[in-house]
Amino acid sequence: HRTGYRGIHLMPRVRVPEEKHWPVGLGFAAELGLGRPDFNTSFWSLELRPIIDKKIGKLCIAFNPVIAKVLDKEGTDGEFECSPNGMISYELSEKLSPAVEYYASLGPLKEFNDVSEQLHHIFIATEIKLDPRWELNVGYGFTVNSNGEDKIVKLFIGRIF
Repeated sequence: HRTGYRGIHLMPRVRVPEEKHWPVGLGFAAELGLGRPDFNTSFWSLELRPIIDKKIGKLCIAFNPVIAKVLDKEGTDGEFECSPNGMISYELSEKLSPAVEYYASLGPLKEFNDVSEQLHHIFIATEIKLDPRWELNVGYGFTVNSNGEDKIVKLFIGRIF
């Protein structure tokens, strides 16, 4: 079992303003990741993350059909991979929303990996809005199948500009 800092990611996001009153929220993020070599098979990664969400009262459902690319892994041809994720959260207060989150790595877009080679993670998480410009997401997760880390603690700190 390993414990420690895994890496850092920079993720600028844009979204359609809520004032437009679209039936679903739409946004996009491009995430550049820098990982520690002892925790990752790659050092640099890129994720292109469409953001689709729907709020129904205090309930929020989100889906991100992410495509990801390892930028420096030896032995790959630089393929984009399918890494979808999703979340269901409930707003207990203006500042606190517990959630269940799902993250997957299915394999290359042109042909997904066999199910036994895919990664599927479930997290119990909480989003905390520290003030209008700062958000904190902390969670405990586990791998659904036998691949990957069996227990994971995550921490996301976000700054809204």
